Amino acid sequence: SDTLRKPSYKGLVIEDLLAIIERHSTEIEWNQRPGAPETGAIFHLVTLLSELGKCGVMCVGRSRDEAEELFQRVKEILDQECEVGEAEMNLVIEGDDADILS
Repeated sequence: SDTLRKPSYKGLVIEDLLAIIERHSTEIEWNQRPGAPETGAIFHLVTLLSELGKCGVMCVGRSRDEAEELFQRVKEILDQECEVGEAEMNLVIEGDDADILS
């Protein structure tokens, strides 16, 4: 179990996190990983994401190494998903007075 915290996670709401988990369910979702029942990631303190960019996650694997690999994969997925979100929020509109879409 560990804390995930990153400025790019700020603004995520529970529905966003659930959508991310659903998109990557066979990799990280509890009890949804093929060939690895009763393993996966369990998120907690998710209400802190929107304001603090922070949540907790407990990763359960069939071994300590598998749990650590799962934790690293959860971080990678959140980073990738939040990177896409940030890129979409910073689109520049050419030929318009507005510089950035918010």
